[in-house]
Amino acid sequence: MKPYKIDLSGFTGKVREVVITGILAHAGKIGYNDKGTYTDALLNTDCLVIWEDGDITWGEPADKKRFTPITAADFLALETAKEPEFKPFDKVLVRDDESDSWRLDFFSHKGSGVSYVCVGSVWALCIPYEGNERLIGTTDSPVK
Repeated sequence: MKPYKIDLSGFTGKVREVVITGILAHAGKIGYNDKGTYTDALLNTDCLVIWEDGDITWGEPADKKRFTPITAADFLALETAKEPEFKPFDKVLVRDDESDSWRLDFFSHKGSGVSYVCVGSVWALCIPYEGNERLIGTTDSPVK
């Protein structure tokens, strides 16, 4: 899953509460770990942080480069990304994070957590080769 940092600085009071509730509900719909509750501390922070493993926390992250900044409106517009289904020996493009170049590998099976086990290694990110051939050797994002 993609890590996000959602800016809440433009919202106050009841509006902030409604926006946060909407973000948490939407996060659960698109596969993040929405716990459905929040504390008063959440109302006093300027950003929500959504981690690769789907956990949602608040406060400014230490490693800011790791997270994609996004507005609340843009996050709420994200659609559910359907996880591609791979079969053994499917050609796939893989990498561990968005700063790595895409590499070609052959899919083996889904590992524990969010990992993909392939012939060459275990990877964090895995997309179909077909339709994404142009990405080999680049750090570009796949077109949705």
